[in-house]
Amino acid sequence: MGYIGYIEQGEWFKSTVNVAFDGLYQIDLMLTAKTNNPSIMISALNGADSISTGIITFKNTGNYHCYQLQRNVASIQLKKGFQVIRTDITGDPPFNLWFYRFSLIENSTVVPGKKE
Repeated sequence: MGYIGYIEQGEWFKSTVNVAFDGLYQIDLMLTAKTNNPSIMISALNGADSISTGIITFKNTGNYHCYQLQRNVASIQLKKGFQVIRTDITGDPPFNLWFYRFSLIENSTVVPGKKE
């Protein structure tokens, strides 16, 4: 995902990610925001198995040119393989989003021959 600027409430975008392992992933965001309660919702679109973070509200960075990495703003369960990720802008824009990052917290892949 590249830079997306001056995002407004009601807008959305999709991106595709290749997930290495089934599991729970922490979400980090690199963004700028001058308003007090900017928010988004991130969803993994997997047909009947679609899952969402719910609304994520993040911190004001002071201005539109001061990027900050906001760590562990939410978590989401992802499946191994290609996933379509939809991001909905839900509140108090505008803001700028440079990237989000998914980091594996808990691997739910079962290793053959290993007892759980």
